[in-house]
Amino acid sequence: QGTWLASLDTEQANMRRAAEHAAGDPDGIPQLLRFGVALHAYWMARSRAEEELGLLAPVLERPGARTDPRLFGAALAHAALAARPVDLATALQLGNRAVEFARQLHDDRLLIESLATLGGTYYFAGEADRGLPLGEESVERARRLGDDVLLAASLAGYLLCSDLIEPTRSEQLFAEAIACTERSGDQRRSRTPGRFD
Repeated sequence: QGTWLASLDTEQANMRRAAEHAAGDPDGIPQLLRFGVALHAYWMARSRAEEELGLLAPVLERPGARTDPRLFGAALAHAALAARPVDLATALQLGNRAVEFARQLHDDRLLIESLATLGGTYYFAGEADRGLPLGEESVERARRLGDDVLLAASLAGYLLCSDLIEPTRSEQLFAEAIACTERSGDQRRSRTPGRFD
């Protein structure tokens, strides 16, 4: 992961030019959405949420953004997470849209990610009681899929709320989250103590 992150660091100017070019193209919406979805993990690792949100948020409102529903849904979920450190009201709005869209699409993976994001966002908004059931649903669905990456992300959102409301479960959930990240090989999560966002 470190090698890929370092490679992307050296390509910042090129990536920005590519995004600007696609933004200026009337047919560039799918390209912008793919670009945003593909770079989500990079932007999160480099704390560039504002840059990600700045690219995705305007595109999500353009006519034709929903041409590829799965791509649109992924971009919506990623924008919701990117908005969290920038503007909580926007994060909640995008998160609710992402959950609703994923349910309509019957896309379980997208729903898991969207529920985890929205649940964690409610925690940061001071409404952990609203986030807890969303996190719980996300974790239950991720466990059924058996995907350690999705489960670790789900546990991250759930742990935030659970630690406030049901602290006796936190130690067990945290151990499960650590085990998931170790099995998945996600060095970014497993090497950052306490970071499950």
